[in-house]
Amino acid sequence: MSTKLLIALAVQRTIYNVLVHRAGVERYSAPLVLLMIDSIHLFVSVIMVSLTGWTRVPSNWRAMILPAILALVKNNSLFWGMMYLDPSLHQFVYQINIIFASLITPIRLSTRQKISICFLFVGICIILYNRDDAVQLPQHHHLAGIFFTIVGAGAAASSHQAFEDIIKKETGSVWVRQLQLSALGVVGAILSCLQEYEYIIKSDPISDLMMGLVLVKCTGDIIIPFVLKYTSNVVKGFSDTLAVMMAMVLTQVLYHWHPHINFWIGAVLIFIAAFMFNHEKEKEVKILTV
Repeated sequence: MSTKLLIALAVQRTIYNVLVHRAGVERYSAPLVLLMIDSIHLFVSVIMVSLTGWTRVPSNWRAMILPAILALVKNNSLFWGMMYLDPSLHQFVYQINIIFASLITPIRLSTRQKISICFLFVGICIILYNRDDAVQLPQHHHLAGIFFTIVGAGAAASSHQAFEDIIKKETGSVWVRQLQLSALGVVGAILSCLQEYEYIIKSDPISDLMMGLVLVKCTGDIIIPFVLKYTSNVVKGFSDTLAVMMAMVLTQVLYHWHPHINFWIGAVLIFIAAFMFNHEKEKEVKILTV
């Protein structure tokens, strides 16, 4: 179950990352796009809670305020980060969220897993050191893109950890907390839209491709809570490694990109880090099973 969810999340993230470039997101307002995503998420959550039973709805909404604020920061930062960077570079920089997650997780990591995180950090640094080979599109701004991606990665790790702490203490449906999180997200997005009202009015009508991007992003927001429920915040982060591999292939096909040798060295270190971390996890599970 958890493996299927991680693969689904990796596929979703790769598709969403590539669609950001194809949909022409620079012509739209980020708060408006996020409002559409949270509204659809809320609509789906209401339906699912109705089917599972409203009697299970927790009355404590205050617990969801922090995850909702962090999610708002995460979504806005990653939106701009993906617009300013090519898909593969963004995916690699976003891997730093695993480091943030490992620092705040209550789970005790083994020595092997700590070493793998060090490999991950070194790999990211090598990739960022030489970016002369990076794909250049008109809207790209690497320094701003890296900054927004790192901020989004930190906010994502913090938001997911806060959400994980909440849902793992409860026996009720995950859909209940998704409803609350998306409802608070709608409120935050509306407030952001009010600040960009004039820009939104002048923006282009939502295209079919942009609507597809919204649906793909909403799918990821629905999958993540279940991933956190059945695995952990750190393990979820390593699923992005698979997304990196797919983004690399798509980038070479779409943009005829031929990366520098330093990129491949850093990529190998990141993949080794993912293997080391997940291999240790599997070993622990086998011991517990016996």
